[in-house]
Amino acid sequence: MDVGKKFLVTREAADRMGIAAGTLNNMAWRRVGPKFFKVGRKRIYDVSDVDSFVQQNPVLTADQH
Repeated sequence: MDVGKKFLVTREAADRMGIAAGTLNNMAWRRVGPKFFKVGRKRIYDVSDVDSFVQQNPVLTADQH
């Protein structure tokens, strides 16, 4: 992945998040994932939106509740 890249295609965004591309596709369809843009038939994600989504959705452990 290019370090200076501003936008990621679905596969790259999913890799960055550590999930399968199919999972990210399902999240987009349900409108529960990071913000995306449509360019033709492709869905692209701003790197900062992907990183923000991950940071804003932590899984809290029992001692953090």
